[in-house]
Amino acid sequence: MFPTLRSLVLLVLLAAPGLSSALTTLCVSNSQQLASALQSVNAGLDNLILIKVRRGTYAPPAGSSGFSLSLNTTNRIVDVSGGWSGAANSCTDKTIGASGTLILGGAGGTALKFSLPVSGSYGAVNISDFTFNSPDGGEGACLHGSVSATNTTTVERVRLEGCTSSSYSGSLLLVNSGGVATVRNSVVRGGKGLRTGGINVDSSGGITHLNHLSITANVARLGGNPGGLYVNCNAPCRVHVDNSVVWGNRGNDAFFDINNNGSGSVTLSHVRYGMLNGTVAADGSSFGDPGFVAFGNPGPRSGSPLLNSGRAEVSGGASNFDVDGKPRLQGNAPDIGAHEGIYTGDEIFRDILP
Repeated sequence: MFPTLRSLVLLVLLAAPGLSSALTTLCVSNSQQLASALQSVNAGLDNLILIKVRRGTYAPPAGSSGFSLSLNTTNRIVDVSGGWSGAANSCTDKTIGASGTLILGGAGGTALKFSLPVSGSYGAVNISDFTFNSPDGGEGACLHGSVSATNTTTVERVRLEGCTSSSYSGSLLLVNSGGVATVRNSVVRGGKGLRTGGINVDSSGGITHLNHLSITANVARLGGNPGGLYVNCNAPCRVHVDNSVVWGNRGNDAFFDINNNGSGSVTLSHVRYGMLNGTVAADGSSFGDPGFVAFGNPGPRSGSPLLNSGRAEVSGGASNFDVDGKPRLQGNAPDIGAHEGIYTGDEIFRDILP
């Protein structure tokens, strides 16, 4: 089995000259602890910080605009993961998958803002196994990430659900100015924003990998914009979208799923979509009904064209589990989208659609 991108980052950074493998582990069981843990990532000398968040619901502390993390320490990895449990508020047991650990947006709309602002610092921030929700609006996207040159970030197995913003991006704003950013095995649905209710990639350099995503039922409030995926990629940036479904999203004046803007390189490989605006290099991609079990529920039904239709090797690495923690490969080929296998009704979908 090939190593995942996250494991490769860990191996490269831990093997850097003069870098030890010292480790700090923080177990979080309430909102104040989470806020404090995220703010502490630049303290101490340890180069690997594990923030384990117990299952439950986390609202930002009173007066806060949302949870935030800014990593500006050289050669440091911060791994923030949900799904933890254990006796006496411990973090001894792990459930893989997005359901069970919910992060709510603050007054500004953002649930979590993370950044790697220092070019040349060789840092990494990894976010996994969460649901993010911000139904009350505000100016910020539910999840807002930024990465500068030589830094990396991976977001996987998350649900962005019902994220509403009065600004350009509803669910996820990802700003890449020269690093490596990966978002995979995630569901983005029911979001609203001016430019897009789904994912907004704004990149002036570096590489952005988007794979095994299900982006549906999102709305762009500003005319001529896509509800699902807005890519503003200016050279020398590269954006790769693999094994993903972007369908059933709505613009203000039409149904638009994907919009490509800018002078950089954008490629689609094995992507199922409804409407595409702009020019991209497409390989094995197609348009039309993806065969969801219901509108807004991106689980594939029996006979769905998403099943066994993905490519085995994807840009950025596919990881071993889908959004619900199920093994990624269950047939002859991986499925397109965040889910692997026919929808059984076991997966949890919160009622966030209008």
